[in-house]
Amino acid sequence: GLSKSIMPRLPKGSHGRAAYNFITPYFISPHNHLILYHAGNYVFKSIDRGDSWRLISPDLSFSADPGKRSTAAGAIAESPLEPGVLYVGTDRGAFWVTLDDGRNWVEHSTGLANGYIRSICPSRFSRTRVYAAVTGINEDDLGCHLYATDDQGLHWTSIAAGLPDEVAYVILEDPANMNILYAGLLRGVYVSVDRGRSWALLGPGLPAAAVSDLVIQEREMDLVASTYGRGIYVINIRPIREAY
Repeated sequence: GLSKSIMPRLPKGSHGRAAYNFITPYFISPHNHLILYHAGNYVFKSIDRGDSWRLISPDLSFSADPGKRSTAAGAIAESPLEPGVLYVGTDRGAFWVTLDDGRNWVEHSTGLANGYIRSICPSRFSRTRVYAAVTGINEDDLGCHLYATDDQGLHWTSIAAGLPDEVAYVILEDPANMNILYAGLLRGVYVSVDRGRSWALLGPGLPAAAVSDLVIQEREMDLVASTYGRGIYVINIRPIREAY
């Protein structure tokens, strides 16, 4: 069959222009399979699977911090506990929050590195807990930047202690155990069983390749890792859950 583009555009009469990163974030709402969210420098929402879109944000590239003035979003996520609670991270470390499905936005960026927010993971166990992975590789910053907040970004804490000082691309909370986290780095997948206070390299068999994304197949209890150029790898996480 034929495919069609569902890329949203700014409404006629809007000021400014929409901008997007090469990897443009969008997702299906966990609360309603008909709802899509899509983010560039603006955030758009569709309630009909992409047939039509409406604008739900101002231009989020304009941070209050001049060092965080951005091009567009690098990540967007919705709370699995509350519909319409959205988090957007830009390619220069600006973090935006809306609690009312886009009617009002606030910036909670203080404490985050001025890098590309590649991954946002809102917790399933706390309405205000969020995790974020920030990469500085585009600015020749090869350090590890992983963060957690318990107040929707008002205060950020680094959870990178004990990890190699290399680029982090993705962070994921275990859907069944709030203490277990998984992180995809430049050369492997790491696991924490104490919410980021300590980390260990996860499992044999994965090449030392950059991990671009992680997802958990909940029924099978499989953690799936995609890599840059080395394929996709799967590991069963049942033993980790049973041990902790």
